[in-house]
Amino acid sequence: MAELHGRIVELIGQGRHTLSAQEGHVLCTAATGELIHQITTQLRFLDVTFARQWFVAVNTCHHLSIHDRISGILDVLKSRPLNVVDIFVETPDTDELKRLSPLCRSIGPRLRSALESSGRMDRTARVRANVCFISTDQAYIGYSSIDNSSPWPMGIPRLKLPASAPSRATLKLEEAWLLLVQDDISKVLRSGMRAVDLGAAPGGWTLALSRRGIYVTAVDNGVLSPSLRASDLVEHIRFDGFRYRPHQPVAWLVCDMVAQPIRIAQLIIEWAKEGLCQYALFNLKLPMKKRLDEVTRCLQKIRDQLTEHNIRFEITCKQLYHDRDEVTCFLKLFKKINKSKRPGALIESMRPNRRNANPRRKRPTANRRENSKSRTQ
Repeated sequence: MAELHGRIVELIGQGRHTLSAQEGHVLCTAATGELIHQITTQLRFLDVTFARQWFVAVNTCHHLSIHDRISGILDVLKSRPLNVVDIFVETPDTDELKRLSPLCRSIGPRLRSALESSGRMDRTARVRANVCFISTDQAYIGYSSIDNSSPWPMGIPRLKLPASAPSRATLKLEEAWLLLVQDDISKVLRSGMRAVDLGAAPGGWTLALSRRGIYVTAVDNGVLSPSLRASDLVEHIRFDGFRYRPHQPVAWLVCDMVAQPIRIAQLIIEWAKEGLCQYALFNLKLPMKKRLDEVTRCLQKIRDQLTEHNIRFEITCKQLYHDRDEVTCFLKLFKKINKSKRPGALIESMRPNRRNANPRRKRPTANRRENSKSRTQ
């Protein structure tokens, strides 16, 4: 709630709104409808780290008949001359209110059918209807922009874990791509790209990358899943993730190492300053207390350092559904990547037939290569 309050104050100033914490959700009330419109159009959903979903509530239905909830909800929706592309029927994600999930799943298709029959569904609309049950007979009813809200009911993506996945971390990376990457996924995750996965073991994120045809250098002193070690797309390097640097720039850096958030932030800064990647997706593991303060500190450090070095960038940070005591950040860099090789850097051979390479193994010198040629002639 503190984060949302701060964002709103930055936008409309002090004293023009109130926030009240409810079970599993926060209710924001502003002095006028124009202020609510300003908040929800000028404040990006992706810039509110700890919000899973949001919408503008135009009415609260009390005492809905348990025998006919549909009619009461439709009366509110039809009172607004607004066509919608879809309708989400949701409930706050708490242990107590999850018992309403079967009710939401039951009512959703019937409301959608009723809106279609009345001609209120429009596949070209940029607005969806939202119904959020907070008890069996009480619900908020409103609307959200499909361009500025979560694309999933309750902010929960329905993703299938691959049978070969060594951990559920695979789903976290997939969710991050779907929510945080605003560009065309097919362009930023192209087959044949190169990526580095720091803290890769057992390989959940490496699997997600390799399934898209991306060559992955998996850096971790731990053990990688046998199926990934056998993949021609994966090279496992046993080395310290904080010290590893690729010999040439790569498209993607992903990092799920367990370390102090500020250390991860500094590591990302170093990669960006050295021009070693174009995209970075990383987790910040949060402390038990003052989590918002820690996230703010890390993001501000990244922004300050990159700005100081004249690096153009965009950064987004969200607590995903598949996150636990952490947040996931996506950094897009616009500075031209330095294509020159870096003398003395650890060698990242992306040849797919090399696995379990030792980055500290010396390459033969020019004289040794010449001698080798002369002996074979």
